[in-house]
Amino acid sequence: MARASAAAPRWPIGSRVPENQLTARVAGQPALGSSILGAASCARPTISENSAKLPTHPELLNWLASEVVASGWKLKPLHKLIMLSSAYRMSSKDNPIALAKDGNNDLFWRFDMRRLSAEEIRDTILSVNNTLNLKMGGPSIYTEVPDEVLQTSSQPMNVWGKSPPEEQCRRSVYILVKRSLVEPIHGGLRCRGYDSSCQCASAPRCRQQALTSLNSKFFNGNPGSWRIACAKKARK
Repeated sequence: MARASAAAPRWPIGSRVPENQLTARVAGQPALGSSILGAASCARPTISENSAKLPTHPELLNWLASEVVASGWKLKPLHKLIMLSSAYRMSSKDNPIALAKDGNNDLFWRFDMRRLSAEEIRDTILSVNNTLNLKMGGPSIYTEVPDEVLQTSSQPMNVWGKSPPEEQCRRSVYILVKRSLVEPIHGGLRCRGYDSSCQCASAPRCRQQALTSLNSKFFNGNPGSWRIACAKKARK
């Protein structure tokens, strides 16, 4: 029984991969989602066998699945492959002829326009403000969270830590993700929390985005240096 239970987790990714590429296709699907090809691609059907609609590019999905297996199940080479492709680097400029034939851009004749994510907005502000800390690696960081947000927790004094000011200016990828307390900048711009799974993240619009931009201490913390940095970049 122990030997059978140990072999069970390896069965889906074992020798059956060449015959059944579903596992590799599921592993490579996020590379084709909103994180690379834009939020509009989320409207396209998933690769699940139970999808109501068939994929628009089944041969491409199968080929990418084989690339995932060939690279030793590493997704970084797949990301690099896609981002160096002509499909990723094409313009988002409109084409009336193509628009009339493929209004949903299922054939990727242009790059779908998308809104910046919460992480991109925060990192861009820090970069323009000349305060972005590009330090790599290390533990997660804690940004400054208002007391009003901390009081929503059952343990407001222990739910969130405190990082030095220079650490708080690191890239958003290093901010601690806590399901019981959503970081205000990310929560306000993402319009959703972390307490539920999301197969394909879109770029929603909600009232919190405008309110966060107007009232957040992060956005209004140092307007003087923000204006100086913008003026310097405009003169270049």
